[in-house]
Amino acid sequence: MRNTKNTKETESLRPAGSRLLQLTLVAGLALAAHGAKAGLLQDIYSGTLSADQGMTVTDLNAKAADQQVITEQRRYLPKVSINAHEGAVYQDVRKSGNPVFKSGTSTYGNTRVNAELDQPLYDPTIKPLVDAAKARRQQVLSRGRQTTEWQTRMVVEGFLRSVRYHALSQSADRVIARLEKEQETVTKSYEAKIATLSDVQNVGLALASMKRERNNFTQQFYHELSTMGVSSEKVKEGWVKMNPEANTAVLTDVVPDGKGQPAEIERLKAEAAEASNQGIAAKRRSWPVLSLYGEYGFDNAGGSSFGGPRDQSLYAAGVVVKWDIFSRGMNRSEAREFAYRKQAKEAELRAMSADRQKADVYSKEFLDQSNRSVAELADLMKQYEGLRDSSARAYEAGKDSYINAITAYLACESTARELTNAQYDRLVQQTLYCGQTAGWNGALVEKVDALFVASK
Repeated sequence: MRNTKNTKETESLRPAGSRLLQLTLVAGLALAAHGAKAGLLQDIYSGTLSADQGMTVTDLNAKAADQQVITEQRRYLPKVSINAHEGAVYQDVRKSGNPVFKSGTSTYGNTRVNAELDQPLYDPTIKPLVDAAKARRQQVLSRGRQTTEWQTRMVVEGFLRSVRYHALSQSADRVIARLEKEQETVTKSYEAKIATLSDVQNVGLALASMKRERNNFTQQFYHELSTMGVSSEKVKEGWVKMNPEANTAVLTDVVPDGKGQPAEIERLKAEAAEASNQGIAAKRRSWPVLSLYGEYGFDNAGGSSFGGPRDQSLYAAGVVVKWDIFSRGMNRSEAREFAYRKQAKEAELRAMSADRQKADVYSKEFLDQSNRSVAELADLMKQYEGLRDSSARAYEAGKDSYINAITAYLACESTARELTNAQYDRLVQQTLYCGQTAGWNGALVEKVDALFVASK
């Protein structure tokens, strides 16, 4: 019965490496499914995963864990051992009393062959050892998925930071272009005794300040590109911008990866399960083990003084019971050790689950605050746009000063950059909330990617 069970369990195994490879290439599957809809983020994401050599290492570790399960399952199979001996024997017999054999010496060849069969019928330690190996395999898979989640998060967050700085740089470029024209105009007006020196200086100061701010945005942008390993050629090919009609609420529709459990939670559960099964196996080492036993022996003693040459064959079959009733208390002590390890993992799991629940609450609060901030800045932006337009009209009509018109324009553009930052803050918070609840996976990458359009 054990052999049949082992065969079924062995045949039912699927290579963990193949499953892990499928998991790590989830972005590639999304690309294949959506074809032309794939954008820059998915392109970067697929390239990052395919170039990550750590995935190959994880895949090989998963295959090793699969093989360990098979190794433990083979404890159900019979064990056959053969011991063969061929040698020369020197025999010296000294007569004492009235023995059957006389004194004398002899030298002869001796051939001995012994074959034994040991088939477990009942061994209570095998199943928990197999279960412990399966738990170790799950740990490898969870670590691989955790690596993929971390890689996904790094790519998504880096991408969001880079497009934020790119959008801010574009805003700065618009202001610089406007101020350069204004500087040329106000300089001519000053030479014509129309504008004041203060007007010229204020425009020059604003231009210098804006160029410095633009340089900071550009440096941050290229820093994020290098962090993601993205070539600057991507910029030449055309970058992206957030779609004005993008609805970030679609991120909440992301389907959880796997069973919806974070990889680190799965890993801790698997570690606790491994410790539990190892503890069970340690306890059961004090239980009796029942095996089917068979033996065949052949002994050839040519030239022996004990009756001359002979051939002897031995056949034996039966059941063997081995029971280590007391083994210095080591089994019980080892079982207690694994019990403590299990309790430690369970405590770590409870603490992590509590921290994640708190993080979910905080993320939701931050998201609500980000939504309010975007709404407030959008309303403020409308007011500044009205002030900018009215100041421009008043200046053209000679009812307001030049510097007030420029100041209103700069204030409006500054608010626009604040609104851009607030919009990206909201997107980052919503992405974090979605990643924590549904997992950092290809589905999330696809949803975020759909919020952006090519800027060229």
